[in-house]
Amino acid sequence: MIALSQHSPHLLNGAGGDILMGAFLRAGHLLLPGDPVRAARFLAGQASGTPATKALKPEVLTRATTTPRATLEEILRRYPHRRLGNVLLSFWLLHRCARVTQLGLALEAPFVEHATPFLDPLFVLEASRLPLEARFLSRIHRRALADLSAALAGVTWERIGAPPRWPWPLIGLAKLGRRLGLRARSRPAVDHARSLRTTERAWVEGLLLDRTTASDGFFLPSYLREIVSEHAEGKSDRSREILIAVTLELWRRMFLARDASLAARPELAPSAGPVEPTRVAGQDPVSVRA
Repeated sequence: MIALSQHSPHLLNGAGGDILMGAFLRAGHLLLPGDPVRAARFLAGQASGTPATKALKPEVLTRATTTPRATLEEILRRYPHRRLGNVLLSFWLLHRCARVTQLGLALEAPFVEHATPFLDPLFVLEASRLPLEARFLSRIHRRALADLSAALAGVTWERIGAPPRWPWPLIGLAKLGRRLGLRARSRPAVDHARSLRTTERAWVEGLLLDRTTASDGFFLPSYLREIVSEHAEGKSDRSREILIAVTLELWRRMFLARDASLAARPELAPSAGPVEPTRVAGQDPVSVRA
Protein backbone atom coordinates (compact mmCIF):
# COMPACT_ATOMS: atom_id res chain seq x y z
CA MET A 1 0.00 0.00 0.00
CA ILE A 2 1.30 3.43 -0.92
CA ALA A 3 -0.21 6.50 0.72
CA LEU A 4 0.41 9.93 -0.80
CA SER A 5 -0.58 13.24 0.77
CA GLN A 6 -1.26 16.29 -1.38
CA HIS A 7 0.65 18.49 1.06
CA SER A 8 3.58 16.22 1.87
CA PRO A 9 6.44 14.62 -0.09
CA HIS A 10 6.33 11.57 2.19
CA LEU A 11 5.66 8.09 0.90
CA LEU A 12 4.60 5.18 3.12
CA ASN A 13 5.38 1.74 1.78
CA GLY A 14 5.93 -1.78 3.01
CA ALA A 15 9.41 -2.31 1.58
CA GLY A 16 11.07 -5.13 3.48
CA GLY A 17 8.03 -5.99 5.55
CA ASP A 18 7.31 -9.18 3.62
CA ILE A 19 10.71 -10.65 4.43
CA LEU A 20 10.60 -9.46 8.02
CA MET A 21 7.31 -11.30 8.41
CA GLY A 22 8.54 -14.45 6.65
CA ALA A 23 6.54 -14.24 3.44
CA PHE A 24 9.10 -16.29 1.48
CA LEU A 25 9.54 -19.13 3.95
CA ARG A 26 8.54 -22.62 2.85
CA ALA A 27 7.70 -25.63 4.99
CA GLY A 28 11.06 -27.25 4.26
CA HIS A 29 12.89 -24.21 5.59
CA LEU A 30 11.59 -25.03 9.07
CA LEU A 31 12.60 -28.69 8.91
CA LEU A 32 15.81 -28.94 6.88
CA PRO A 33 19.25 -28.43 8.48
CA GLY A 34 21.05 -25.11 8.06
CA ASP A 35 23.35 -26.20 5.25
CA PRO A 36 24.95 -23.21 3.44
CA VAL A 37 25.29 -25.20 0.21
CA ARG A 38 21.57 -26.04 0.20
CA ALA A 39 20.71 -22.43 1.07
CA ALA A 40 22.90 -21.12 -1.77
CA ARG A 41 21.21 -23.53 -4.19
CA PHE A 42 17.78 -22.24 -3.17
CA LEU A 43 18.80 -18.58 -3.50
CA ALA A 44 20.47 -19.16 -6.85
CA GLY A 45 17.30 -20.84 -8.08
CA GLN A 46 15.33 -17.66 -7.38
CA ALA A 47 17.41 -15.80 -9.96
CA SER A 48 16.43 -16.61 -13.51
CA GLY A 49 16.57 -14.92 -16.88
CA THR A 50 19.19 -14.10 -19.48
CA PRO A 51 22.72 -15.39 -18.72
CA ALA A 52 25.14 -12.69 -17.63
CA THR A 53 27.40 -13.40 -20.61
CA LYS A 54 24.62 -12.31 -22.98
CA ALA A 55 23.70 -9.18 -21.06
CA LEU A 56 26.86 -7.68 -19.55
CA LYS A 57 29.91 -6.29 -21.29
CA PRO A 58 33.04 -8.49 -21.27
CA GLU A 59 34.99 -5.86 -19.33
CA VAL A 60 32.37 -6.04 -16.58
CA LEU A 61 32.46 -9.84 -16.44
CA THR A 62 36.26 -9.92 -16.20
CA ARG A 63 36.07 -8.11 -12.86
CA ALA A 64 34.36 -11.10 -11.26
CA THR A 65 36.75 -13.20 -9.20
CA THR A 66 34.23 -15.92 -8.35
CA THR A 67 30.83 -17.25 -9.37
CA PRO A 68 27.57 -15.99 -7.81
CA ARG A 69 26.94 -19.45 -6.34
CA ALA A 70 30.37 -19.58 -4.69
CA THR A 71 29.91 -16.06 -3.33
CA LEU A 72 26.56 -17.02 -1.82
CA GLU A 73 28.04 -20.08 -0.14
CA GLU A 74 30.87 -18.00 1.32
CA ILE A 75 28.41 -15.47 2.74
CA LEU A 76 26.04 -18.10 4.12
CA ARG A 77 28.82 -19.90 5.99
CA ARG A 78 29.00 -16.86 8.26
CA TYR A 79 25.61 -17.80 9.73
CA PRO A 80 25.81 -21.31 11.25
CA HIS A 81 22.19 -21.86 12.25
CA ARG A 82 20.56 -25.18 13.03
CA ARG A 83 17.67 -24.71 10.59
CA LEU A 84 17.72 -23.71 6.93
CA GLY A 85 15.12 -20.99 7.44
CA ASN A 86 17.34 -19.06 9.84
CA VAL A 87 20.29 -19.25 7.43
CA LEU A 88 18.11 -17.81 4.66
CA LEU A 89 16.70 -15.10 6.93
CA SER A 90 20.21 -14.06 7.93
CA PHE A 91 21.07 -13.53 4.28
CA TRP A 92 17.79 -11.80 3.42
CA LEU A 93 17.91 -9.42 6.38
CA LEU A 94 21.62 -8.65 6.56
CA HIS A 95 22.50 -8.66 2.87
CA ARG A 96 19.71 -8.70 0.33
CA CYS A 97 17.23 -6.40 2.07
CA ALA A 98 19.85 -4.04 3.39
CA ARG A 99 21.25 -3.46 -0.09
CA VAL A 100 18.03 -3.52 -2.09
CA THR A 101 16.19 -1.24 0.32
CA GLN A 102 19.07 1.21 0.55
CA LEU A 103 19.43 1.29 -3.23
CA GLY A 104 15.74 1.94 -3.77
CA LEU A 105 15.58 4.66 -1.14
CA ALA A 106 18.70 6.34 -2.48
CA LEU A 107 17.35 6.41 -6.03
CA GLU A 108 14.11 8.04 -4.92
CA ALA A 109 15.56 10.23 -2.14
CA PRO A 110 15.72 13.40 -4.30
CA PHE A 111 11.97 13.24 -4.87
CA VAL A 112 10.28 11.70 -1.84
CA GLU A 113 10.93 10.87 1.81
CA HIS A 114 10.08 7.29 2.73
CA ALA A 115 8.61 5.74 5.82
CA THR A 116 9.23 2.00 5.71
CA PRO A 117 9.82 -0.84 8.21
CA PHE A 118 13.52 -1.04 7.39
CA LEU A 119 13.98 2.56 8.50
CA ASP A 120 12.80 1.74 12.02
CA PRO A 121 15.65 -0.06 13.84
CA LEU A 122 13.45 -1.00 16.80
CA PHE A 123 10.91 -2.67 14.54
CA VAL A 124 13.63 -4.55 12.65
CA LEU A 125 15.26 -5.65 15.92
CA GLU A 126 12.03 -7.01 17.35
CA ALA A 127 11.03 -8.67 14.09
CA SER A 128 14.43 -10.34 13.78
CA ARG A 129 13.79 -12.15 17.08
CA LEU A 130 10.67 -13.89 15.83
CA PRO A 131 10.97 -17.69 15.57
CA LEU A 132 10.43 -19.35 12.21
CA GLU A 133 7.08 -20.74 13.31
CA ALA A 134 5.77 -17.21 13.91
CA ARG A 135 6.95 -16.12 10.45
CA PHE A 136 5.77 -19.13 8.46
CA LEU A 137 2.71 -18.32 6.32
CA SER A 138 2.94 -14.77 7.76
CA ARG A 139 1.37 -16.03 10.99
CA ILE A 140 2.40 -13.08 13.18
CA HIS A 141 1.49 -10.61 10.43
CA ARG A 142 -1.98 -12.10 10.00
CA ARG A 143 -2.57 -12.14 13.75
CA ALA A 144 -1.52 -8.50 14.05
CA LEU A 145 -3.92 -7.53 11.27
CA ALA A 146 -6.78 -9.37 12.95
CA ASP A 147 -6.09 -7.59 16.24
CA LEU A 148 -5.81 -4.24 14.51
CA SER A 149 -8.86 -4.43 12.28
CA ALA A 150 -11.25 -7.21 11.37
CA ALA A 151 -11.98 -5.37 8.13
CA LEU A 152 -8.30 -5.37 7.12
CA ALA A 153 -8.02 -9.05 7.96
CA GLY A 154 -10.84 -9.71 5.52
CA VAL A 155 -9.17 -8.03 2.54
CA THR A 156 -7.74 -10.50 0.03
CA TRP A 157 -3.95 -10.46 -0.26
CA GLU A 158 -2.68 -10.26 -3.82
CA ARG A 159 0.23 -12.61 -3.15
CA ILE A 160 -1.91 -15.56 -2.08
CA GLY A 161 -5.38 -14.66 -3.32
CA ALA A 162 -6.93 -15.18 0.11
CA PRO A 163 -7.77 -12.97 3.12
CA PRO A 164 -5.37 -13.21 6.08
CA ARG A 165 -8.20 -14.10 8.46
CA TRP A 166 -8.37 -17.58 6.94
CA PRO A 167 -6.85 -20.37 9.09
CA TRP A 168 -3.30 -21.36 8.21
CA PRO A 169 -4.19 -24.65 6.43
CA LEU A 170 -6.34 -22.74 3.94
CA ILE A 171 -3.65 -20.09 3.53
CA GLY A 172 -1.15 -22.83 2.76
CA LEU A 173 -3.46 -24.43 0.21
CA ALA A 174 -4.10 -21.05 -1.43
CA LYS A 175 -0.35 -20.44 -1.83
CA LEU A 176 0.21 -23.97 -3.12
CA GLY A 177 -2.56 -23.56 -5.67
CA ARG A 178 -0.94 -20.39 -6.98
CA ARG A 179 2.47 -22.04 -7.18
CA LEU A 180 1.12 -25.05 -9.08
CA GLY A 181 -0.90 -22.90 -11.44
CA LEU A 182 -4.22 -24.27 -10.22
CA ARG A 183 -5.43 -20.81 -9.19
CA ALA A 184 -5.10 -17.68 -11.29
CA ARG A 185 -2.68 -15.06 -10.06
CA SER A 186 -3.99 -11.61 -9.19
CA ARG A 187 -3.28 -8.77 -11.55
CA PRO A 188 -0.52 -6.55 -10.16
CA ALA A 189 -1.53 -3.21 -8.66
CA VAL A 190 0.92 -1.50 -11.02
CA ASP A 191 1.11 -2.95 -14.54
CA HIS A 192 4.78 -2.32 -15.28
CA ALA A 193 4.64 -4.32 -18.50
CA ARG A 194 1.99 -1.98 -19.89
CA SER A 195 3.53 1.26 -18.64
CA LEU A 196 6.91 0.36 -20.15
CA ARG A 197 5.16 0.16 -23.53
CA THR A 198 3.17 3.37 -23.07
CA THR A 199 3.70 6.15 -20.54
CA GLU A 200 7.29 5.24 -19.66
CA ARG A 201 8.47 4.00 -23.04
CA ALA A 202 10.16 7.21 -24.18
CA TRP A 203 11.85 7.66 -20.81
CA VAL A 204 13.16 4.09 -20.79
CA GLU A 205 14.45 4.38 -24.35
CA GLY A 206 16.09 7.70 -23.51
CA LEU A 207 17.93 6.05 -20.63
CA LEU A 208 18.84 2.57 -21.87
CA LEU A 209 19.46 3.39 -25.55
CA ASP A 210 21.41 6.56 -24.84
CA ARG A 211 24.99 6.91 -26.12
CA THR A 212 26.26 7.38 -22.58
CA THR A 213 24.70 4.09 -21.48
CA ALA A 214 26.15 2.31 -24.51
CA SER A 215 29.67 3.61 -23.93
CA ASP A 216 29.91 3.73 -20.13
CA GLY A 217 27.18 1.40 -18.87
CA PHE A 218 27.38 -2.21 -17.70
CA PHE A 219 25.16 -3.79 -20.36
CA LEU A 220 25.81 -4.78 -23.95
CA PRO A 221 24.07 -2.24 -26.23
CA SER A 222 22.73 -5.07 -28.40
CA TYR A 223 21.09 -6.67 -25.35
CA LEU A 224 19.45 -3.40 -24.32
CA ARG A 225 18.13 -2.80 -27.83
CA GLU A 226 16.74 -6.33 -27.90
CA ILE A 227 14.81 -6.19 -24.62
CA VAL A 228 13.48 -2.67 -25.24
CA SER A 229 12.33 -3.35 -28.81
CA GLU A 230 10.84 -6.78 -28.11
CA HIS A 231 8.89 -5.43 -25.17
CA ALA A 232 7.72 -2.28 -26.95
CA GLU A 233 6.50 -4.31 -29.94
CA GLY A 234 4.71 -6.81 -27.72
CA LYS A 235 6.78 -9.78 -28.90
CA SER A 236 7.55 -10.82 -25.33
CA ASP A 237 7.36 -9.51 -21.78
CA ARG A 238 10.86 -8.26 -20.95
CA SER A 239 9.69 -5.89 -18.21
CA ARG A 240 11.65 -7.63 -15.45
CA GLU A 241 14.92 -7.36 -17.36
CA ILE A 242 14.19 -3.76 -18.35
CA LEU A 243 13.53 -2.75 -14.75
CA ILE A 244 16.78 -4.40 -13.60
CA ALA A 245 18.71 -2.59 -16.33
CA VAL A 246 17.03 0.73 -15.45
CA THR A 247 17.87 0.33 -11.76
CA LEU A 248 21.53 -0.50 -12.37
CA GLU A 249 21.99 2.27 -14.93
CA LEU A 250 20.38 4.86 -12.66
CA TRP A 251 22.63 3.69 -9.82
CA ARG A 252 25.70 3.96 -12.05
CA ARG A 253 24.81 7.46 -13.18
CA MET A 254 23.78 8.81 -9.79
CA PHE A 255 26.53 7.32 -7.63
CA LEU A 256 29.43 6.71 -10.00
CA ALA A 257 28.99 9.40 -12.64
CA ARG A 258 27.24 11.83 -10.24
CA ASP A 259 24.55 12.59 -12.82
CA ALA A 260 20.92 12.66 -11.65
CA SER A 261 19.45 14.32 -14.74
CA LEU A 262 17.47 11.21 -15.77
CA ALA A 263 16.44 10.12 -12.30
CA ALA A 264 13.06 11.87 -12.39
CA ARG A 265 10.21 9.42 -12.94
CA PRO A 266 8.06 10.08 -16.05
CA GLU A 267 4.64 11.60 -15.56
CA LEU A 268 1.77 9.17 -15.16
CA ALA A 269 -1.03 9.24 -17.66
CA PRO A 270 -4.22 10.84 -16.24
CA SER A 271 -6.00 7.48 -16.17
CA ALA A 272 -3.17 5.93 -14.15
CA GLY A 273 -3.02 8.66 -11.53
CA PRO A 274 -4.16 8.40 -7.91
CA VAL A 275 -7.81 8.43 -7.02
CA GLU A 276 -9.51 11.59 -5.88
CA PRO A 277 -8.35 12.65 -2.40
CA THR A 278 -10.52 11.56 0.50
CA ARG A 279 -10.81 13.54 3.68
CA VAL A 280 -9.44 11.93 6.82
CA ALA A 281 -10.64 13.53 10.04
CA GLY A 282 -8.06 15.96 11.36
CA GLN A 283 -5.59 15.25 8.56
CA ASP A 284 -4.66 16.46 5.11
CA PRO A 285 -6.50 14.95 2.14
CA VAL A 286 -4.85 11.63 1.34
CA SER A 287 -4.81 9.63 -1.86
CA VAL A 288 -4.37 5.89 -1.64
CA ARG A 289 -3.06 3.57 -4.31
CA ALA A 290 -2.52 -0.16 -4.01
